[in-house]
Amino acid sequence: MTESLTTDSLQIHGTGEAASMVEGIDFSHVFNDFRYDLANEKSVAFANQSTPAGQEWALLAKTTQRRKALAPILVRTGSLRASLIEVDGPDNIDEVSSRELVYGTAIDYATFHEIGTKFMPARPVIGMSTATLNQLETRVADATAAMTAPQFAEAVSDAVVEMNTTSNRSLWDRVKQIRHGKLFG
Repeated sequence: MTESLTTDSLQIHGTGEAASMVEGIDFSHVFNDFRYDLANEKSVAFANQSTPAGQEWALLAKTTQRRKALAPILVRTGSLRASLIEVDGPDNIDEVSSRELVYGTAIDYATFHEIGTKFMPARPVIGMSTATLNQLETRVADATAAMTAPQFAEAVSDAVVEMNTTSNRSLWDRVKQIRHGKLFG
């Protein structure tokens, strides 16, 4: 069970050199670092017994509560939790390329927890909060600006790059900050 984050969701508008510069950027270093943010968010979710977005998981049935005693929801052996919070750990999936991060777990029963069954409610562990998605968006915008600025800031200002997210933070804002000396001295 994995989630895929890709820069293919970038919408690039512009012509010539500016658009081709943005399309050719390698974001693997951004995604490589971001794996730890995802692991941290999953750790908080397990500690709070909630989705990564903060929605509480359904309570356990009374019979399950008696059987598990004080063990937290979704934790019996700890394997599922460990696979999501330990980057490069056992059963952790994290595949990084220049334009994509695939993150998740190789544990097969994670799917049952994610979508639920007729005997068990869904308790999602895959996905991320809007705040974490916004962090990724900001890092991609910052990396784009850093890799194309300051010598290409003028050309990049002709290309508007926006992530397909609710916050719609644009590269244009970053380029304006660069041009006004707010990101680079």
